[in-house]
Amino acid sequence: MFYFDPFIYGFLTHGGLLMGATLPAIYLLSRGLSGLPTIPMATVFALSGFIGSALAIIGVTKVSNDNEIFNVIISIAGASILLYNAFKAYQRSKDCDICNTKYKNYDLFFAFSIFWLNPHIYLDMIIVSSFVNKYNLQESLSFYFGFNIVTVVWFYGFALFAKSANNFIRNKMIHKGMHLLSTVILVVMATILIMGIFKPSLKHYGHSHDIRQEHSHEDDHEHND
Repeated sequence: MFYFDPFIYGFLTHGGLLMGATLPAIYLLSRGLSGLPTIPMATVFALSGFIGSALAIIGVTKVSNDNEIFNVIISIAGASILLYNAFKAYQRSKDCDICNTKYKNYDLFFAFSIFWLNPHIYLDMIIVSSFVNKYNLQESLSFYFGFNIVTVVWFYGFALFAKSANNFIRNKMIHKGMHLLSTVILVVMATILIMGIFKPSLKHYGHSHDIRQEHSHEDDHEHND
């Protein structure tokens, strides 16, 4: 079964993260503008994203069951990382550092290293975990699909349309707008995570309130009898 809300959350979260981080795009553009193959590097990036988010979902599913303390901690951690990325995206919006960047020729080993030797991939895994810790399997798969469809569109878009993408990402107004949009999206997603921390307690209160009302009605009936 497909769940729309988790899909949108995954789509917006990863979209915001990718718009705020320009380094992977630089690596793809460097090869495309040099006439080198770009699809293998885009595939490395995409597969790394697929694997990282899958590991996060599998790991959190095994740990988070009925563990409220873990769920709160991972939600706070995810929200904190999102807010940090939002702050960095806002800072980048003020200065188009990529506009004057000189591209180099990067190889596939470098593509692997920037994902798996970079702390950001593991921070992204925490973000994924912070969302799916409250989902069932079907909802987690919907989030996973939304999260990674952005991966495919973003990386293969830069790989296939390097020249057009280069002009796009180096435009100062577009650069500023893209990073400001990233800032807004990441702050909204962090807010959703923080609000989600209080939902279980509210549900518990409502459940307890209903139980007390049922007992009250039972007592009234016994008193009337």
